[in-house]
Amino acid sequence: MLPKEEIVVRIDPECREAVGEKEVKSVIVVCGDKAVGKFPTLSEAEETLTKEVRSGEVEKEEIEKTWVIVETWDGEKIACKVRLDSVTKKRPPGNHNTPRCTSRRRPRL
Repeated sequence: MLPKEEIVVRIDPECREAVGEKEVKSVIVVCGDKAVGKFPTLSEAEETLTKEVRSGEVEKEEIEKTWVIVETWDGEKIACKVRLDSVTKKRPPGNHNTPRCTSRRRPRL
């Protein structure tokens, strides 16, 4: 099981593509059959859901029943699925031989 700190809530990438360059009017988060929040952007909705899952306010099982409805200024409504993801902490490339490690020579005795 993932540690809570590494859990991220992501909105379906296909949905982000469908929204694309359109102006987002509002993002409504719906869990089961009730609306649970309204946000100005997709990213803000993702961040808030992530915080709620990490804090334990929202159960992971509930996220599977969660949808995001994106309303654009031209009246279009796009429904998106939400999924749990994990932040895999990648080491930056070439970090194993930092100057700090390699440049410190032993003093000559």
